[in-house]
Amino acid sequence: MKDNILFAKNFFKNPSRNASLVPSSNTLSKKLINGIDFDNINYIMELGPGTGVITQEIIKNMKTDSKLILVELENSYVDMLFNRYSSYSNIFVEKNTAENMFDILSKYEFPKLDIIISSLPILPEKNRTKLVNNILKADSQWGSVYRTITYMPFIFKKVYKNMGLELKERVISNFPPVWIRGKN
Repeated sequence: MKDNILFAKNFFKNPSRNASLVPSSNTLSKKLINGIDFDNINYIMELGPGTGVITQEIIKNMKTDSKLILVELENSYVDMLFNRYSSYSNIFVEKNTAENMFDILSKYEFPKLDIIISSLPILPEKNRTKLVNNILKADSQWGSVYRTITYMPFIFKKVYKNMGLELKERVISNFPPVWIRGKN
């Protein structure tokens, strides 16, 4: 309940950054990572984890020796995530922007990214261009799996048309309904 109140507060404070009034559902979290072979995943980055609903599902599925970086910009979420995960030696909370993902990888000495999971809203053009280029670079260098969600599929499809993302699933039971797109 506390997470829901924080999420709603951040939505009203900055709706373009916090694109939903409520956190992702557990159903969405499960469907977002459905079909990913976590036995072959060692290095994970989650972009925009918010209150950590999807993070919890990632942790349930990742190997104990896998490493996870949570990249979040909103201070209240960063503080909450740090309080929840600072005792884990393989989970890192980074207050930063997603466009800086390669700098963040270097900071934590990740040799590669096996998977990128994003809950980011549609970003402004300059941020989006850098992020898209980084995701495409990670895919071409390492074959990184990429999963993302959108509440606005028609806008998303137009904006991210050059990424080659395929529709993985629609989660109509989520509020608001969400489309999962991905690569690999």
